Amino acid sequence: MKISALPTKFAVPFGASASPSYIRAIPLASQIGIVNGAASLTDGFPPLNFLPVGSGGVPPFGQDMNGILKQITQWSQWQNAGGLVPYDAAFSTAIGGYPYGAVLVGATAGVVWLSTVDDNTSDPDTGGANWVNIGTSSYIMVGVDSGSANVVTANVLPAPSAYVDGQVFLIQKSAFDNNGAMTGNIDGLGTHPIVNMDGTPLTAKQWPASGTGILGFNNATTSFRLLNPAVTVAPNAGLSATDQQVLSLNIPSLPSPTGALSLGDSLPLHVLSDGADREVTLAALAAVLPGAMKAMRVISASGTYVPTAGAKSMLAFATGGGGAGGGNATTNGFTGGGGSAGGTGVYFGPVSQQTVTIGAGGVPNPSSGSDLIGGSGGTTSFGVLAVATGGSGGSSSGTNSYGAGGQSVGVGTAGALLLSGNGGSPGSGHDGGAGGGSFWGGGGYGGATPSTGVAVPGGPGTLGGGGGGGDGGGAGGAGGPGVVVVFEFD
Repeated sequence: MKISALPTKFAVPFGASASPSYIRAIPLASQIGIVNGAASLTDGFPPLNFLPVGSGGVPPFGQDMNGILKQITQWSQWQNAGGLVPYDAAFSTAIGGYPYGAVLVGATAGVVWLSTVDDNTSDPDTGGANWVNIGTSSYIMVGVDSGSANVVTANVLPAPSAYVDGQVFLIQKSAFDNNGAMTGNIDGLGTHPIVNMDGTPLTAKQWPASGTGILGFNNATTSFRLLNPAVTVAPNAGLSATDQQVLSLNIPSLPSPTGALSLGDSLPLHVLSDGADREVTLAALAAVLPGAMKAMRVISASGTYVPTAGAKSMLAFATGGGGAGGGNATTNGFTGGGGSAGGTGVYFGPVSQQTVTIGAGGVPNPSSGSDLIGGSGGTTSFGVLAVATGGSGGSSSGTNSYGAGGQSVGVGTAGALLLSGNGGSPGSGHDGGAGGGSFWGGGGYGGATPSTGVAVPGGPGTLGGGGGGGDGGGAGGAGGPGVVVVFEFD
């Protein structure tokens, strides 16, 4: 199956301009005994339509045929336009609740909800349980602290609905240095410790007043990891060498100089790790101090990363390719599962030239055949500093079974922070499974058709997201190729 085989879209529904005398909406309730020969959603075309007229039968009404085709193609047009639907309490009650993997558009712009259980009757827009906001679960979120010295309290954008492993928050500290161990509470979702990368509590002035901290949420320890703690120099204490980049210096007040300083002037430093006394020029010290963000680099093709001139430090993300979605073998009403997403490795440190390999997105199998697994995504590497594997593919539907979503997710294998991708959703009803989202989101939509017999392929993933599952004989969507994103700082 090729993208060039995409069928013609419904710009208008069937019978859009039909006169009311030639079309009618199909009622839910049976019309037997009410309007002889009239169709309903309950009976379809009734038994009288299948008897010869001479035997008392009634021919089918053309208005009913126009009516059902219009109702079907109205939904086809909506899906052609990429439309999602909001939560509907009456519809939820009628079907016994939304299934696992159902995707709804939120009442707030930019919010997309994913059901995590079957028979889900709760309303996600009013805080209902068992829904995940897939639009914000993996983004970098930004906010300003309004708390005290050792308590970070911040609201961020985009707003998360829950803490998720691997979330990254950029928070500007309030006007207080921390003076000991810290805690944080983002958007009122709960208070958890803020610790160093090794899990130890923060010490005084590791997060200075008004400084921007990079927090990564670690679900295993239910804590925030401060990825860029400050290394400080107190008066007469010397510089502590910890094999980390120097992020800030607190220099004590000095007497007024008798002459102008130059970059060639030196400072005496005592290194605590080996007890040595060293002399460091101001030029050498300035070379390791970061400043403002200089550039953001998005790398989508393999090659060589060469740092931007003048950049000193970098925050690099390497995301593996997404797995392809599973196809739908026949038009039997069963659907393919979505592919899983690639993982992400995160590195922070000095800039350096690196060889970049971008993992390819998984290639879908043909829609024919049962229980075929979509192709897996490839590994993305940023040298050896940040590496992540790709996600696995979703299964195609069987003769009498839905395809499983790809659950062997990609993982970060090298870096200071190792993040997993999300698994693909299984096929269900007339909907192919949605592809799992990577750190950047990007899972493909599942192919969906309101009735059997219409081939609808799964949507492709992007930025390491998994491809969606196909429906109605359609192929699964291709997995999204991996990506490397580098934030460079002066």
